[in-house]
Amino acid sequence: MTATHAARSFAVILDAVEHGETVVITRDGLPVGRLVPERRTSADRLKAALRDSPADAGFADDLERIHDELRSTFSDSAAANSRVLITTDASAGFDLLAGVNAEVVRPS
Repeated sequence: MTATHAARSFAVILDAVEHGETVVITRDGLPVGRLVPERRTSADRLKAALRDSPADAGFADDLERIHDELRSTFSDSAAANSRVLITTDASAGFDLLAGVNAEVVRPS
C-alpha cells in the first residue's frame, strides 16, 4: 500500500491490523514500513477465555476437593521434607500447598 493511500485511509488500515492483517507501506514501490497486529499476551488470552466461557456451577467445588486432596497428600510432616515442582509458562500464584516448598519453573 502506498504511503499516500495509507494516509488517506488510516482508519481502514487500523481496522485491518486489528483483525490480524499486516500492512506494508511503500514509497516509490519500495517497502518503508509495516503495521502489524499487537501481540496479545497469554494472560490476555486467558482473561478473554474466562470472560467468554465462565466456569460451571461446580467448578469451585472441584477446586476445593482438589485442594483437600493436596492437603491430605502433603501432610505437615511430609510437607516439611517435600518439594513440589510446578511447570508453567504464565505467572500465577500457587497458594494451594500451604507449608510445602514449591518451585515454579518457566520454560526458557
